[in-house]
Amino acid sequence: MFINVDHVVIFVSDQKVALDFYVGKLGFELRHCSTGGFLYWGYHLAVGLKGSRTKLQLALRPPGAAFHGSPIMLACEDLRKTHEELLARGVEFRNHPGSGLEYGSFLDPDRNELYLSDNNRNWIDEKALQRLMQGIPD
Repeated sequence: MFINVDHVVIFVSDQKVALDFYVGKLGFELRHCSTGGFLYWGYHLAVGLKGSRTKLQLALRPPGAAFHGSPIMLACEDLRKTHEELLARGVEFRNHPGSGLEYGSFLDPDRNELYLSDNNRNWIDEKALQRLMQGIPD
């Protein structure tokens, strides 16, 4: 079933300032930097504590968006198997894995969104990191 909390999303107003705070001040290490893609505004930026597999996803808050809590990504060994187990337990999914999706998502009773993924790898796009550090928007 579950093996790890992969990452927790923290919405920030300035990713460069957040990166400086978490890495420069708190001592987290940079785990992922790439262009945002379809899941995040701004850069896809993640930091983590040395020795910990869990990451903090520093996502740019969408302009004018109301805060609805932070999504949580749960890593699992087998996405489809875990999806089927949770469906059998009555979990109602908003997004189902398959059809090109490498994740599934569902809400807890308080409408906090949780995601499942078996794609637990680190990746730093050096060009994206350079653009971020130069203050160039994604």
